Amino acid sequence: MKLQSQASRSDPATAQRVNGYVDTLDRIIIKIRSSIFGLQQPPPSPGGLRARLRDLIDEHGPQLGFTADIQFTGALEPSPDAVLANDILAVTREALSNCARHAHASTISISVESGDDGLITLAITDNGRGLGAPTRSSGLANMRHRAERNGGTFQISTPASGGTQLIWTARLHY
Repeated sequence: MKLQSQASRSDPATAQRVNGYVDTLDRIIIKIRSSIFGLQQPPPSPGGLRARLRDLIDEHGPQLGFTADIQFTGALEPSPDAVLANDILAVTREALSNCARHAHASTISISVESGDDGLITLAITDNGRGLGAPTRSSGLANMRHRAERNGGTFQISTPASGGTQLIWTARLHY
């Protein structure tokens, strides 16, 4: 942030060079976060994606101060392949961590829908403070990257009722 602030006060050539450095740092942060997540991955639970998501929610309960609600729609068995399942878990983990650190929410609703159209949709909504102006977006960029590499999309917004809503989709592959 200090680099970006400095760039805004510099001549155009220097600003462009500094902003290039900031972009490079953002890409490096995404790679580091992906590596750290890979190191933290527990062995897959025998219950498949549903069980792993429930375990993840339970794991974040103390950090949140409550247990998030989760709803499943459509067939998720057999579970999606390991890469997609790990991406769904990583996005859910990042969203729960962000909510615990920033949102001051008292409820989180998670829905996972496997559609007939071959898409899986992960929707996470909290009743917290809303998006505000993120100072860093590496976690959000990582979520977007995970969606895109799975043929999906990523949207984040503040609903009219407040809070934050994240909609993440991916193409199912088994």
